[in-house]
Amino acid sequence: MDPGQLKRYYLGGLTDDEQRDLEARCFEDDDLFAELMEGQTDLVHAYVRGQMSSTDREAFEKHFLRTPAGRRKVRLTRTVLGAIGELDADRVGSRAPVSTTAKGL
Repeated sequence: MDPGQLKRYYLGGLTDDEQRDLEARCFEDDDLFAELMEGQTDLVHAYVRGQMSSTDREAFEKHFLRTPAGRRKVRLTRTVLGAIGELDADRVGSRAPVSTTAKGL
């Protein structure tokens, strides 16, 4: 899968037709589905670690964090990475972005 397409999928940058096509292909191709899930994990980790550009971060917050499942994944990742010492507290800090704080992050 094109890494750019995967990123656009999670950041809300695909057209409705492109999104439906990708999701339909995932039902038929286990490897593609695994790749999509791995890409999701990578993006969530980048977000939690503060390693996204401001443009990508804003798109991630607007698209991925709009769902309770997306917010739970970020909370869980923040907890796990913090517990194993993989978060740089000086860079990431413990505060959530303002746009997600009200949603329980």
